[in-house]
Amino acid sequence: MMAADVEDHPDHVIAHDGSTDRRILKTSVIYGANASGKSNFVKALDFARDLIVGNLATQRDDQIPTSSFMFDLDFMGKPSRFEFEVKCGNRLFLYGFEVTQKLVVSEWLFEWIADSWELWFRRLEESKSWEIGTILRAAAEGIPIESYQTPSVEDETPTDSPKMSVSYLLGGTRQNQLFLNEAYNRGVKEFEALYDWFLRRLVLVFPDAGEMPIRFPQKIDEDFESKLAELIDIFGVGITGVRLKSIDLEEDTRFSSSFEKAIRRVAFRTPNTTNGYRSLQLNETTLLFSVDENKKIKSTEIFAEHKAKQGYTVNFQLGRESDGTRRLFILAPVMLDFLRESNDRVYVIDELERKLHPKLSFLILHMFLKNSGQKPSQLIVTTHETQILDLGLLRTDEIWFSEKDSHGGSSLFSLEEFTPRPSGDIRDEYLQGRFGATPIPLSVSNLGWADDDI
Repeated sequence: MMAADVEDHPDHVIAHDGSTDRRILKTSVIYGANASGKSNFVKALDFARDLIVGNLATQRDDQIPTSSFMFDLDFMGKPSRFEFEVKCGNRLFLYGFEVTQKLVVSEWLFEWIADSWELWFRRLEESKSWEIGTILRAAAEGIPIESYQTPSVEDETPTDSPKMSVSYLLGGTRQNQLFLNEAYNRGVKEFEALYDWFLRRLVLVFPDAGEMPIRFPQKIDEDFESKLAELIDIFGVGITGVRLKSIDLEEDTRFSSSFEKAIRRVAFRTPNTTNGYRSLQLNETTLLFSVDENKKIKSTEIFAEHKAKQGYTVNFQLGRESDGTRRLFILAPVMLDFLRESNDRVYVIDELERKLHPKLSFLILHMFLKNSGQKPSQLIVTTHETQILDLGLLRTDEIWFSEKDSHGGSSLFSLEEFTPRPSGDIRDEYLQGRFGATPIPLSVSNLGWADDDI
């Protein structure tokens, strides 16, 4: 999300390569009534990522699982449009596409160079046409095309032309497949950074996630145990330590062969191909697991330590902890990631406050802002928690509202758009409805169950 002309908290903004036109907010907090569209925003990101990395429509005849807006006949059957402005290192890309259930209608990629957007490619599937920019033409010189792969095109371009190579890739892309996915799978290195942004750098956390959204590091040892315990201790939930125990799934009678198969399915899902340990919950057991190059599963069970009255230690499986404590462990790898020197992820957390005390939601947001500095990382959350509606913590352009209109359409707008600017307690102003994005319930007396309004 882009920064407005706001003077407060200048350290909350990252300017792309010194540009005053492309200034990116480090944090965005989205408020709104129930069913206002906040979660649909996160689900849209999830859908786009899955389509880009190849988790959807993997075969030629597969449908793309998208749907049109159902509350307006003018939009019925129209394509769904997605567009991202993505910072990859010192480069800034504009990537987007339009899709129906049957095909990718259009797809485009630009790069911000010398204060303007320069074309990489533009694809129109219905007319089977495409436009190739000079950047991609130059990059395509290294694409290997075997003689038997040489495409048939209408013009007389020589077979060793860069345009021929790119034309082949574009022309060979399935109608229900994105060219970004096809080019990456073909080994075109120029697309790796952008593809990796969606695969590894975009981290989505849903309210009822049963597994941790990103992997713990490959090396799990006493130092890691100590760091995890220190992190959880900050939140004051009564845990005095964390213990990790290696287990053998084949010998442990608690786990069936079907559970091992479930782990393998999770392990080999496309977005999870980076090294490290993922998590999976089975009843009261929380497992961290990874798969080595020989496809052997390495599993570790995680326990929370508590001190009894007489001083001895009691180990609890995480499934025996409170819902809020389990939520903190789900968020733990994200929070540990905040502290990395090379942190470059974009975290999107739906319902940050889910199962957490208001002070803990504030603490998580404060932890990110304090440690992010000028790292190319970003945190976007949806929430109902008004404790973090605080201009001492956030800029006015970092506070967003989602509101649904009378026809069911949702829109996003920021606090910065309001005139006059908020001057008092913005929590009170929000709850009183000044900014919209709050529920408008009817009187309980409409139910006929009570005589008086509440």
